[in-house]
Amino acid sequence: MTAEWMQMKIDLDDGEKYEDEYVEEISQRMLKYDKRLQRTSFKKINKIYSIKQAIEAGTVDALLRLMSTQPLERISLSHIYTFFIFTNSSSDEIGEMLYHRYPYISLIHLFEHQDFFIINRTAISMFNLLNNSARTRPSTAPHPHYQNMIAFGGIQKLFCERNYQTINEKRDYIIFKDTQE
Repeated sequence: MTAEWMQMKIDLDDGEKYEDEYVEEISQRMLKYDKRLQRTSFKKINKIYSIKQAIEAGTVDALLRLMSTQPLERISLSHIYTFFIFTNSSSDEIGEMLYHRYPYISLIHLFEHQDFFIINRTAISMFNLLNNSARTRPSTAPHPHYQNMIAFGGIQKLFCERNYQTINEKRDYIIFKDTQE
């Protein structure tokens, strides 16, 4: 299994170098990796072991680097969904491993994406990371990720994204209401 994760890391690293004509090929590979990660989720122990192997093989590092360095239009839902699968674990150890990869730079970058589903999956991934960290710390201690969120402008982007969604919801409601009258 480790060889497969190493190949995934190599493919992700190569994805940074490809020109636009290879974007579809890279997207297909990402879908294949999504399915591989989903297959590992049938048994919790197997899933945790597989995810730890993938993280140790450098897959997450390559994925985060790709998401933070590529133009937003080249980042697809399969990229963030793959990262989401890593964050969607109840294992505190996996949460710590992900935290030490400094994912916030890459995730905050994705809040500027035009695709709502990518933004949504990014927000859920961030929630999973923050929730995992909150579970492992005393409730009286400051949240360890808070400073990272501030340093990378994440809190401002979260507020901006929420305000943007609220404005669009109100606009859509007004348009719908006007068409009903």
